[in-house]
Amino acid sequence: MAAMKEKGSEMTPKQRMRAALKGTGHDVVPAAPSYLALFREAVEKRRYVELYRKRMRGMKRYRPDHDEDVEFRMQSLYAAYEIFPVMPDSMEVSSGPARQWAERTEIVVEENELFYFDTVTGDRRRMITSDFPAGRDYLYGVLPSADEPDVWDQSELIQSRDVIDMLVRLVPLEELEEQGVFDLPRKVAEDRGRDYFVMIYDSTPYTAAYLLGFQGLMTSFYDNPDNLLYFINRILEQRKPVLRGYAQSGADGIYAEEIFSGADIISPQLYDRFVFPGNERYFRFAEECGLLMTYYICGNPLPLLGRIGRLKCSAVAVEEGKKNFKIPIDRVVEALGNTKCIWGNIDAVEFGLHARPEQVRTEVARQIEAARRAKGFIVSTGSPLPLESPMDNIEALIAAAHEGKWELKF
Repeated sequence: MAAMKEKGSEMTPKQRMRAALKGTGHDVVPAAPSYLALFREAVEKRRYVELYRKRMRGMKRYRPDHDEDVEFRMQSLYAAYEIFPVMPDSMEVSSGPARQWAERTEIVVEENELFYFDTVTGDRRRMITSDFPAGRDYLYGVLPSADEPDVWDQSELIQSRDVIDMLVRLVPLEELEEQGVFDLPRKVAEDRGRDYFVMIYDSTPYTAAYLLGFQGLMTSFYDNPDNLLYFINRILEQRKPVLRGYAQSGADGIYAEEIFSGADIISPQLYDRFVFPGNERYFRFAEECGLLMTYYICGNPLPLLGRIGRLKCSAVAVEEGKKNFKIPIDRVVEALGNTKCIWGNIDAVEFGLHARPEQVRTEVARQIEAARRAKGFIVSTGSPLPLESPMDNIEALIAAAHEGKWELKF
């Protein structure tokens, strides 16, 4: 998977992404469809399980080794990226498992199926259908909803600040390093980071408060605002050593997702009180660490663009229009393009699933033209591509971006 310079391009994918994000002028337009990890997940997991199956040939139980697991994760990541006929310009990498995970876990074989077995809790989960072990588990392992992404209401978790302090552990960077949380991104950065932009997907402190569940978060604005702010600020402090660890591991940037903050969900006044202050400190700290930050705000961002422009992030990404509102990319460019790189918001369903490749190419060209007044532009989708999207459409999206020359219009 060696990086190939595009015809007419003197830049590597990494150089192209960094130039776009910093606004220093790129040659052809970089492409990084959002959340490709979801699209490639099945291939990545199959490869990971296959590697353990080979390692355990003739064995019924196996205690994983941290360093070996990191190697398996890296090999699985590379195998998954090989499904794309044309490589995107970034490589999405997550935190690897903590050493604590390997110490308490066994891989067991039952009826030719591989399972994770937690020797402390007795929990058993199929490997092929479970999330990859990650550093997040080390930070939030005590939360009752850690493995339940759609919990509705756990607002009781913030009734006491003592409970908040217990749930949101402040783990120093040295401990995270000892646990090997950054070993996977470090290994990928050392191996492929010369050519590809190594990008970590994270969430803003406000988004992490979704641990309370949707209803729990929404009602806490009014029922327990002071403790909600305390909770968000505690999450921010927890994030700081994580951001520094990613930077020191060689990651180039963070794609920071934020949900339930758009003007279709909460008012701008709630955004000003509960979202913006934490984001201001989060992005400023990340910039000080040397990370190039993208702020991906879900929902309707249009009434918030003035506020977003004051954040210390390199780039802004938005969804495609949905429900009863539209998000024209030229509106975002007009409001933010002088100071921010803009990510495209190509409709993932329409152009990933239903369009023909030539229609995808036309939409890519349209968005590039609409974004020429921005300091930089990255061709992308507004949402994750549907898993049934034809590979021809993904190839067309990336290839069409790389065919687009970037000439600013001021």
